[in-house]
Parts: sequence; C-alpha cells; structure tokens
Amino acid sequence: MRLALLIFLIALPILEIGLLIKLGTMIGVWLTFALVIGTAILGGALIVQNGFNSAVRVQESMAKGEVPLNPMMDSALVVTAGVLLITPGPIADCIGLLLLIPPVRGMLVGKMAGGLFGFTGGGEEEVRTGTREEAAGAPRSPADGPIIEGEFQRIGERPINGAPPRPEDRR
Repeated sequence: MRLALLIFLIALPILEIGLLIKLGTMIGVWLTFALVIGTAILGGALIVQNGFNSAVRVQESMAKGEVPLNPMMDSALVVTAGVLLITPGPIADCIGLLLLIPPVRGMLVGKMAGGLFGFTGGGEEEVRTGTREEAAGAPRSPADGPIIEGEFQRIGERPINGAPPRPEDRR
C-alpha cells in the first residue's frame, strides 16, 4: 500500500506536467496559464465560501435532531474540490470539478458513511434522515461485533472520599 502511494505521488505530478505541456501546445501557453489561474481562483473562492456555509448547515442539522454527518462530509468534499482546483494540472482540475457536482458528492457521502459507520443500503437519504434515536433503536446483526456486558455506576451517585453525593448531582 505504501509503495503504491509512493508511486502515485511521484507519477501524478509528472503526468500533470506532461498534460499541461500538451495542453499548452494545443490551445496556447497564455490560455493554459489563464485556465490554471482561473481554476485556482475558483478553488480558493470555494474554500472561503464553504467555510461560512458548513457551520450553518451543521447547526441546522443538529437543530433538527439529526446527526450532522452528511453536511460535514459534504463540506469536506467541497474543500477537497477547492484544494484540487488550486493545484495546477488538468487531472486535479477534472477531479475537483467532478466533486462540485451535488449527485457525485451525495454518492460519495453515502459510500464513505457506509464504509466508516457500517450503514447498509448506503444512500445519501438514509444518512441524511437518520436521527440519533433511530440509530440507537436499530437492531444489531452478528456482523456488528461482540456485545460486552458490564456494570456501571454514575459518578454523582458514588460517594467521593466518603462524603455523600450532593442533591444536585442526582438526576
């Protein structure tokens, strides 16, 4: 895995430079330069705009009682698109522009949520509409792993240094 990542990190810039040179010979140096600068400005604007909007979307999701997974992952993908657009090169620009398409982001959010949290069925709507209560009441499957039984004690109910618990600690 590390070797593949190393090869990718070495090959991608070489391929990007080669494609920029080829693009420059096809459409001209100044137009290629304008495209690189234009996508960099677009990427920077996306990152700045997303910073303002992501906090609002997360707060709205939490106010509805939903887990803010979708807005957070969507914002992360928009920031990734902005960084890829800032990076000079046609491959990074194409991937960044793909990440700006909402259905593509929705599909990726569903896939990432399914991979990270084991959601089944993996659609964006399932992630977006799931609440904490629904997640807590979901039946477990054998693939969820072992159940570890144990006992617990609330700290407010336990005497500290022999002193009885305070009334305000009991809830």
